[in-house]
Amino acid sequence: MQPEEPKKGRSWKRLAIRASAGGFGFGVGVAVIVLVFIWYSGRPKSWDTRALRVKGVRAEGLFLMGEKLEEKSTGTMFTVDLENTTGADLTLPQTLTVMQTTKGTGALRSLLKFEKEYFLPGHHVVSVVLENDELCAAKVEAQTCFDSYFKDQSEIVVFDELHKYEIRIGIPALTPPKPTRYSVPVETR
Repeated sequence: MQPEEPKKGRSWKRLAIRASAGGFGFGVGVAVIVLVFIWYSGRPKSWDTRALRVKGVRAEGLFLMGEKLEEKSTGTMFTVDLENTTGADLTLPQTLTVMQTTKGTGALRSLLKFEKEYFLPGHHVVSVVLENDELCAAKVEAQTCFDSYFKDQSEIVVFDELHKYEIRIGIPALTPPKPTRYSVPVETR
């Protein structure tokens, strides 16, 4: 007896169906992996609060002087020693978001800005300056100006959206100015 021809046709159809099902299953598996990757990479990342660590902070009065050396306004300057705990060098642009946290409510408000752009080498400490020289009018005492804007604030928070870094800086007491000695030239004739 000879084998029937239709059985050969059925084996060919069976192979085609199995190959199609395998290809479809592989395609679905790859699509699921791609979708999981897109979902995972697109979700919001949390702020890294350990990458940049505050080593010290000092607050001082700041006076803006006009062209004729007259006092135009009073403000506050914070000098912050920041440690870059990462192995990567980074630059803090002048345009970073700087806000203060209100005691009690935790509400954020913005008064300060970076003095300039700062380069922070990996595993080093760099002093950066946050300031606002136009908080109060001229002739206002530095302590009075400081108290009116920072007495109800608990900390300064800096947000680096590019690197997702968050820097929390406690607000210190205002450092009183050091006495200055002036020397007057003596005219000799």
